[in-house]
Amino acid sequence: MLQLAGKRIGNLTVLEPTNRRSRKGSVIWECVCDCGTQCEYSADELIHGNIVSCGCQKAKAQAEIPTKLHFISGTCIEWLEKRKHRCDNTSGFRGVSRTRNGKWRVSIGLQGVSHYLGTFTDFDEAVKARLSGEERFHGAFLEKY
Repeated sequence: MLQLAGKRIGNLTVLEPTNRRSRKGSVIWECVCDCGTQCEYSADELIHGNIVSCGCQKAKAQAEIPTKLHFISGTCIEWLEKRKHRCDNTSGFRGVSRTRNGKWRVSIGLQGVSHYLGTFTDFDEAVKARLSGEERFHGAFLEKY
């Protein structure tokens, strides 16, 4: 058996193995976090670095998010500047969706309000309308702030 007892992994100190195993067959180890919380993780999680604390680090990082991001009128400046494609986007382009009649509906959101930009028969036209809307709405907002 792999000896992890006494090792430090992130904020965790590995104490001793338990008699249980994970669903993959990996030994479950008892650990203590720097914050004092007792927790148990599999050897796989500990060895591969998937776990570095009892969860207190994640909570701490999430609590710091509002101090690191700049919200103006309910809109995050950093999110507007560095938008990513959503994994659930079926059209392949943000804000462009297909309607039941086969046309492309274009909308854009800003400050909690969705703005309708039009319906188009051609996908490329819809994408151009969306890009134009981003420049008009998001660009103007970013320039202002």
